[in-house]
Amino acid sequence: MQRAGNAIQIQSVKFGASETVIYVQNVGKGTVTIESAYINQLEFNVNSTNCIVGSQKTNTVMEGQTAQITVNRAFEGTIKVRVTCSDGTFHEGEFEKERT
Repeated sequence: MQRAGNAIQIQSVKFGASETVIYVQNVGKGTVTIESAYINQLEFNVNSTNCIVGSQKTNTVMEGQTAQITVNRAFEGTIKVRVTCSDGTFHEGEFEKERT
């Protein structure tokens, strides 16, 4: 059975000195609620305190919108990122910190 068409995509990851920011876009049909972000198997809960959509503090993302998830931890090198939603929708990929 096919899902209702929910889909998310990790657009980019910003590596900071003390935090990591994940940008996730709702590219499917309908609204999704982001539940967790995993970085190298470490789970970070996503809620209105660490997720912004537009100017609102929320982890509910409507069609076409992009969420900004802030994880208060810095990472180096190549990381594996997986973002999951309450309905089981997820997206994952590998991202590398650019060398300066």
